[in-house]
Amino acid sequence: KILAGEHKAHCRSKYKHYSHAGVLMQEYLQGTEYIVNSVIFNGEIKTTAMFKYDKRPYNGAGFVCFSKELMVPGDEPQLEEIVEYTEKVLKAVGFQNGAIHAEVMYTEDRGPVLVELNCRMHGGNGAWVHPANLCVGYDQVSVFMDVYLNGGKEMWHSIPARPVRALASCQQVKMRSHIEGTLKRVIP
Repeated sequence: KILAGEHKAHCRSKYKHYSHAGVLMQEYLQGTEYIVNSVIFNGEIKTTAMFKYDKRPYNGAGFVCFSKELMVPGDEPQLEEIVEYTEKVLKAVGFQNGAIHAEVMYTEDRGPVLVELNCRMHGGNGAWVHPANLCVGYDQVSVFMDVYLNGGKEMWHSIPARPVRALASCQQVKMRSHIEGTLKRVIP
């Protein structure tokens, strides 16, 4: 943890055991964090899913993830702004083809701010794929595989640029315990 006001010499000595060439510092942002998953095919962007994080202080840590809720742009007024912002970032970076995972913090004073952008699928060992498919009618993996294997012939032209509505509610909940120990059995 680097505190505000630490100078370069202190940082160099504190992190000298790392073999990397430098240390990346990121500003602290206050707001709500969102995931925006997209697929890009020949420069055309389609957002396949959005998730809203529920992160809060817990057990001495400043922010711990309790859940991720699947969202569609109409669910909250700022979601359309977040999708438009993410698409502008993708165009500025110049991605033409692939699966994209972005994380955006929505702040009161600045609106959307990019936290992460990667040419990759949404992580989590694919736990979100089936629920996203049930809730939206398609998912990032299926859309990407259609584009990669079929040139977009099966799904690409039949899905909207952004999810229009959710067919069901979807939330991935992470169980947190403040008690240390081993769970030996579940009582029915």
